[in-house]
Amino acid sequence: EICQKYDIPYVLSAHGSILPSKERGRRIPKKTFIHFSGHSILKDARRVIALTQREKKQYIEAGVARSKIRVIPNAISLSEFKDLPKKGTFKQKYSIRSDEKIVLFVGRIHKIKGLGLLIKAFSILVKDMNNIKLVIVGPDGGDLSRVKRSVASKKIKEKVLITGLLSGREKLSAYVDADVFVLSSYSEVFGMSILEACATGTPVAITNLGNLPEIAEYKAGFLVRCDENELYEAILQFLRNDELARTAGKNGRRMVEDKFTWDKVVGQLEECYED
Repeated sequence: EICQKYDIPYVLSAHGSILPSKERGRRIPKKTFIHFSGHSILKDARRVIALTQREKKQYIEAGVARSKIRVIPNAISLSEFKDLPKKGTFKQKYSIRSDEKIVLFVGRIHKIKGLGLLIKAFSILVKDMNNIKLVIVGPDGGDLSRVKRSVASKKIKEKVLITGLLSGREKLSAYVDADVFVLSSYSEVFGMSILEACATGTPVAITNLGNLPEIAEYKAGFLVRCDENELYEAILQFLRNDELARTAGKNGRRMVEDKFTWDKVVGQLEECYED
């Protein structure tokens, strides 16, 4: 508001926090978005940074001039992924057998993250493979009780580990020991956990929300619809085909190195602010 009052040029980088969100097919009405976020904040910005092409499209639909929008993704620092924990560290700490395969979720435990969908897919997997474990890493975002009830109702409690929030090397050790990373969100602006998984060389199976088409471009994983059978099939392919999983993991690491490091992104940000 101060920038608007004194006619000071500003760049808006909202990281998805002010656009209408979509959850299970329901969208917040545009008039509600305009009322609460202030349409003029977008309209008067000199530049608006979108994290993805999908977010750019949403800005255009909200009335932002196409010429003002720059697509600049989030990024990670590869230095954090150079000295990774020894493989087996996570399994040893949480008493997971060395021959068990890990299906990993990292994120907030919220209904928008689609954990119900993942649990349904995993309950099908258990019928095909006995040596698997679903590991859920992240803080309770209001859906933990429902997730636990769902796990109990599917009779897979002994196959599911919920660690709570992990950070630093402990979180890295989960990625390292994972055989496949899964993000089954119904809505996602930009899943940083996907980049983290790729940076550790872990293949990914994610719902196709149009945010990271590079996953398909680099063959770093599978993009699926919000459907438990499609998710099940994607996960199963990686669990049963070690060579496919290794190749996808290497491709994911290359994708991050090519497009999602701060070395690549900082220049784009500088150009945007100087423009």
